[in-house]
Amino acid sequence: MIVVVSLLLLFLKAPYVNRILNPQFLALLTFVAVTTTACHKKTSSDFRLERYEYAPGETLDLINLSPKKRNQIWEILNPDGGSDTVVEGQAPQLTLNVLGKDGMYTVRVFDNKKEMSKNISSEKTFKVSAQRGNVIIYTATSKSFPVYIDNQLFTGYDEVEYKLPYGVHSIKASCVYFSGGPTHILDTIITIDSPSNKYLSLD
Repeated sequence: MIVVVSLLLLFLKAPYVNRILNPQFLALLTFVAVTTTACHKKTSSDFRLERYEYAPGETLDLINLSPKKRNQIWEILNPDGGSDTVVEGQAPQLTLNVLGKDGMYTVRVFDNKKEMSKNISSEKTFKVSAQRGNVIIYTATSKSFPVYIDNQLFTGYDEVEYKLPYGVHSIKASCVYFSGGPTHILDTIITIDSPSNKYLSLD
């Protein structure tokens, strides 16, 4: 590589027109491009997805084709490019955000943290889409409180609205309305099968 750089510097000293028209210079540029591409390191981990399309909240049907790798890191990128999930291990359970929006997602694997810092990965894309219905939770307080939907944590507040995909969902929440008061609890199973609103409240 040092030799290539030296030759480039030598050619760059020549007049501009001569550099462009010089066949040796063009050949050198081709060689540099090929060499640079060949030197680009790829992760040795690989995997496959058993399905292309998923609904929000589903767990990916993922087959790890490099199970002997002990320090793998898995990541799901949402359609905006943000990181939704990061999991370490050889047999990851990668579950999609139940409130995630429709669009194209990416799952990628890194051999280890060092390769993750260098963005060296193997990746696959998949589609997320679903019909949704609205769930609205009423409370008698302006305080925020934790809400667990299918064991995923979200922040709740009075009249908070969640757009959930069709299906059966577990919803749990609790809140103390005022200091020293009782704990109000919501713990229910709800079926979403239409776009109409469903209303819940903390007892």
